[in-house]
Amino acid sequence: MSKIVSITKLPKSEVEIKLEIESSEIEAKRPSVLRSLSQDIKMDGFRPGKVPEDVIVAKLGEATILEEALEEVLREFYPKVIEEKKIFTLGRPKIAVTSLEKGKTAQVIIKTDVYPEIELADYKKITPKIAKEKEETEVTEKEVTDAIDELKKYREKTEGVEKAELTEEFVKKLGDFKDVADFTAKLKENLGKEKELKAKEDKRVKILDAIIKDSKLEIPEILVEEELDKMTNEFSSTLSRQGFTFEQYKKESKKTEEEVRNDWREKAEKRVRGEILLIEIAKKENIKADHDEIHKEIETLKKHYPEADEARMHAFIEDLLTKEAVFKFLEKGE
Repeated sequence: MSKIVSITKLPKSEVEIKLEIESSEIEAKRPSVLRSLSQDIKMDGFRPGKVPEDVIVAKLGEATILEEALEEVLREFYPKVIEEKKIFTLGRPKIAVTSLEKGKTAQVIIKTDVYPEIELADYKKITPKIAKEKEETEVTEKEVTDAIDELKKYREKTEGVEKAELTEEFVKKLGDFKDVADFTAKLKENLGKEKELKAKEDKRVKILDAIIKDSKLEIPEILVEEELDKMTNEFSSTLSRQGFTFEQYKKESKKTEEEVRNDWREKAEKRVRGEILLIEIAKKENIKADHDEIHKEIETLKKHYPEADEARMHAFIEDLLTKEAVFKFLEKGE
């Protein structure tokens, strides 16, 4: 019988599994491997699936037959191992065959990223003080004046006006405004909403930073790489909207893609750490996204992206709304 030799925890939330695979189990897969290979091999004088064993071995070599047979055994045995040992894997495992000979027990080492062990901070003790902090969201007259001055400069630049004024004619071009007074009032209101939104985001960052600081976990490399992929795509999209490409950016910055990603690594690691901790709090507090809200958001998305996969949309929206619910829970400071 094949068996587990050892399971070792490695840094960065990785596990090494050493296995011994009995030669009899490998040999038992030989007929199915040969049938499969026979279908794939095209040789003059033989119909597909009818190539004799000795011809297949002569063409591909005994080592290839053994490797394919071992792979079939592992496809069945490895899932049983991770289920039995309750190993929560992430991504594809890295398999190294250290010994494989006909008639002998094979030695295999599998390394796989796993969901990290988490020592979660006492967020109920950390967050109340931060949640109760008051933010300055009142809009000053200076902020309104500064915003209007920026608009005047914009008008001078676009219309070639020497000394622009905020006229009724101009503000009506900007939107549905009755007059300058109406525009000024709504400008102040919008500035207030922007300040409130920024204050809310700043507080959430502060809360999450505090939880990250007092929590302990080793983040899997695969999740960091996935986050870096996401950041690269986001950056490329931003550049594209500005009429540039990522290739142009790399050329102008004199950096390779690897160097750019390394610059972002610390930020990516922090993002992943925060994501994992929010999910952990959701599990601990049994916080779930509202089903009706998920459905509502999916329907809205489908209007803009009718060809998008609904299952992926559901997962994305559920994740987003769950994290929003966690932040609302933390903001209560209870």
